[in-house]
Amino acid sequence: MGAGIGKEVYDLSGRGQASWRDLTWDAVGVATGLGVALLLDLALRGVTPTTRTAP
Repeated sequence: MGAGIGKEVYDLSGRGQASWRDLTWDAVGVATGLGVALLLDLALRGVTPTTRTAP
């Protein structure tokens, strides 16, 4: 997100055309990447149900 925000700030300074659409797609890309990383982590470590014991 830092690179995307930095580029949009750069564009706002008059050197380009800032776009909320670009920033939105940056956020979608970050969320997708985090989701894939989480799924891979769970797949590689294995998901086991947690059990609770009564007090």
